[in-house]
Amino acid sequence: MEAYVMSPYDEKLFIPHQKLKEICNYQAVVETLTLAFPEKDANFHKDLASAICQGRDCILPADVSKAPPHTAIDALNESRKPTIPNESTLTGQAVTKNGTVVPCESSPSYYRIFAILVLIGQVRLIETFQDHSLTDEDLPLSSTPPFDTLSSPMRRVQIPCGSGDRHWIETFFSKQWSVLAPYFERNTTGNRRCNEYEIHQDKILPIEEVSEKHDGGFGVVKKIKIHREHHNFNHEYFALKTMSQEKPESKDEAFRLELQALLKIDPDRHIIEICAAFKMGDSRCFLFPWANGGSLDELWIKSPSDIIESAKIQWSQFVRWICIQCHGIIKGLMTIHELRSGNEMLFGIHNDIKPDNILYFSQDGPPLGTLKISDLGLMKFHKHDSRTRKSPSMGMAYQPYRSPEHDTSEIRSRKIDIWAFGCLFAEFMTWVIRGGNGVEAFKRQRIKGSDPELWEDTFFILKSSLFGSKKPTLKRSVKAVRT
Repeated sequence: MEAYVMSPYDEKLFIPHQKLKEICNYQAVVETLTLAFPEKDANFHKDLASAICQGRDCILPADVSKAPPHTAIDALNESRKPTIPNESTLTGQAVTKNGTVVPCESSPSYYRIFAILVLIGQVRLIETFQDHSLTDEDLPLSSTPPFDTLSSPMRRVQIPCGSGDRHWIETFFSKQWSVLAPYFERNTTGNRRCNEYEIHQDKILPIEEVSEKHDGGFGVVKKIKIHREHHNFNHEYFALKTMSQEKPESKDEAFRLELQALLKIDPDRHIIEICAAFKMGDSRCFLFPWANGGSLDELWIKSPSDIIESAKIQWSQFVRWICIQCHGIIKGLMTIHELRSGNEMLFGIHNDIKPDNILYFSQDGPPLGTLKISDLGLMKFHKHDSRTRKSPSMGMAYQPYRSPEHDTSEIRSRKIDIWAFGCLFAEFMTWVIRGGNGVEAFKRQRIKGSDPELWEDTFFILKSSLFGSKKPTLKRSVKAVRT
């Protein structure tokens, strides 16, 4: 069946949103009903087809010339070139013959239910669904073994069936997921950064490609391509982050905290955009745009001269781009550090500034794209009277950029972000001047300058004073970078 698309994410088949509408056009439905109800007259077939297609895309009798001359059965079993939904389809409108846009009527449709019945060879049961007022809005329908009822949990409406109907009920229940792949919509209300979804655990994510996979401290990130008919974002590829805490309560808490942080921050060019957040069964997931250039770590592997040559820019333009990006990251940190929530001022701490959490969106336009702060899973917000907090450990934060406060006063404040950015900036400038080998050499020098018992590549060392206290001092290799 060419209408189906295989999702490599879970190896299940789904029919794309617009493809299903294309198949269940008015003329195809009429012809399918004519075959299923040969004893009925033409008016019955037309009236039932109108009810099935109502609200689908407004291709009703007046627009019958638009519909391909195939039955729905043919369409679901033949190879048909998929179409990309236009804006009118996505906004619930339809285009008439003269090109004017008119809103679709709000009457409930049955085209998804009809498509499922076609797939399981039970077209005549469409009348049963109508008789019990079960429409597409009631999907997904529920049923459990021994599959003697099919019901809508939302409205407590059900189809009572006999023992002889159990097979089609079970088949309907399992097949319905192929036409119910979720749609991810960009939030345009202005008061939220993303839409949040509760997705049934049996639904099929409309994913066409799964490629790269990255394991992190709080989750697994995969590069995915969502089918074009199942989202209205401007990019093809997404980063799907799935929380991976072992305990369910820890996973839920990590999800809640990261979502809370993402929603509090005002949109900023140098902070990662969140596309969607969703719960699906036991999974807790985020959708972000995919950074084609990877992270800052991956950028530093490349030679600056090679980047300049491939971008066909001058050295001065490259340096200017570096300065603009560093300034942008600083502004992004300021957005996190001082946030107004209603009438209340909050002070945030990112807690995990490191090269791997600075993403490189090379696709963001000339000359070289944009760097963005990401991974807000460790971020905390405090009120004015508690913006410095005692903390017993760094937790999951990046050890090489650990600030002196962690080893001395155990006070956690915005200083740890500023220190971490200073460390990042030092490595960034080392890369600009000396390339990737220079960054590695700088790291080795920091290790040599550390306490022999620890061998850390931090940027400071604790030295004992005359009075026995420990005082943080920059390592010699770091001082050399400053000069």
